[in-house]
Amino acid sequence: GGVKQELERFLRNAHIFARLVEQVLEEGYLAQSAGTKLTFGQLNILKFLARPGRKLIKDVARFLNASYAAASKAVTRLEKKRLVKTVTWGEDGRAEVVHLTPKAQGLMKDYERVKEECLLAVIRGEDIEFIARGLEQGIGLLLRERAVAGNPCLGCGVYYSPTCAARLFGKNCPITEEAEVAARK
Repeated sequence: GGVKQELERFLRNAHIFARLVEQVLEEGYLAQSAGTKLTFGQLNILKFLARPGRKLIKDVARFLNASYAAASKAVTRLEKKRLVKTVTWGEDGRAEVVHLTPKAQGLMKDYERVKEECLLAVIRGEDIEFIARGLEQGIGLLLRERAVAGNPCLGCGVYYSPTCAARLFGKNCPITEEAEVAARK
């Protein structure tokens, strides 16, 4: 049993860590900054829309790895909350460009402020670079597993970085590639 117990320990701790990230970083900090006005999934969409370049509903669908219909519903929910507005675009008038409203920008700014203040308090005195490197090593181990098919989007969402963890370990990141194409235009 030693190796089996350590494998179980690894899986248990990885699962607990993932849940804590969800409950503390995502749901907890968002609730502190936006109350019930916004879900974390909606915040992800807003952060995606805030990136440089024109964003169509089809781009939102690709970001969400969802159908056009699902992305359109998500955008409609954000419109009802007055967080985005859509504008018809293109020769045929069928494409819709999605823009953030000032209200959305304010909510995102509040979230970032709360997240930064809270995290700074939590990590004060810790070697954050060491911890981040350890997490990246864990990601690398899991990305070597054959169960990770193709080049999956790892859903970094609001934590998007041009140095995507998937890319560090030889995977393609469609969101990073899209941003690079937009930057060249």
